[in-house]
Amino acid sequence: MASESSMVLDGLAVGVDFLEGIVVFLLSAAHPYASWSAQGIELRSAVLADRLRTLYLAAEESIRPLDEEGSVAPTVTLESAKQLVLVGRVRTFGVATVFSREAPLGFARVATRQIVATLEQDLPYPQEPPPVVLTSARPTAPANEPQQPSLDFEEPAPDTTPPRSTIGDRVRTILSHLEAIAPDPHIVRLRVALRTGLGLEGLASADQLANESMLLIETAAEDILGLERGKLAEGPSR
Repeated sequence: MASESSMVLDGLAVGVDFLEGIVVFLLSAAHPYASWSAQGIELRSAVLADRLRTLYLAAEESIRPLDEEGSVAPTVTLESAKQLVLVGRVRTFGVATVFSREAPLGFARVATRQIVATLEQDLPYPQEPPPVVLTSARPTAPANEPQQPSLDFEEPAPDTTPPRSTIGDRVRTILSHLEAIAPDPHIVRLRVALRTGLGLEGLASADQLANESMLLIETAAEDILGLERGKLAEGPSR
């Protein structure tokens, strides 16, 4: 590729304190795929893609004896006097997040995990050859021989869906309300996940949340919409 893709990363940075830049780069070649930088920050994405790709691949190779199955992609953390950089993987892409040095390490890690989780949905999958379908002719019964009806003795699988809760319904109502009226509806769940610290997994398991978590979500929604405390209860009904 002669230049970076047209993928826009601005939405991922909304509401993430201390974040100075995001660089998505190819692991198969030293080339940036997409990048974003905060106003006033000069981010040399091509240089970062080259250096961080080499570093990340070396880290993966170094950790292989400890994780022979390769089940978990490592996250590499770099700390300098001015910046904090975390590098992770999404399939054939590397994802680097650059924070100012004032960022708490725990916060930077959580924010990076959420950004990587969102990019899991947005980045393309590697192209694979179409599967080869092997077919075989089934023997057919003679025309004068009656067909035997097939009997299905399998019982339907039991319903393992967890029961819905009042809190879960309230959380889903708030998120739907935000996605309907928030300025950036496509990243509103990420913003709530970061502000509350519940993560995207917590929001997806809304029926298992406690009252305290619902209050965190309501507060985050009010901040996103610019409402006073308690005003959200007057909006989407409980």
